[in-house]
Amino acid sequence: MNINWKVRVKSPQFWIGAIGVFLAPVMSYLGLSGSDFTTWENVLNFFKSFVSNPYLIATAVMSVFSFLGVITDPTTSGFSDSSRAMTYKQPNKN
Repeated sequence: MNINWKVRVKSPQFWIGAIGVFLAPVMSYLGLSGSDFTTWENVLNFFKSFVSNPYLIATAVMSVFSFLGVITDPTTSGFSDSSRAMTYKQPNKN
């Protein structure tokens, strides 16, 4: 799998997607919403609940795998970026 990760991580769309794919199923399982993260104590409790639950870890891993389908270049076959995309130093503007 040949993906230009240096450019991907510079894209805010990548991070919005990655965080959403990871947090949505975990927060749903725990019955939480964004308003539950108003203190650092709540964030720490969320993290503790996550790491102590093998099901949640597996769900998060599977979500990240599904994200692979979102980040693949649809103009190429397989999972690799095109040779043109591999030459980019920052996300293409067009």
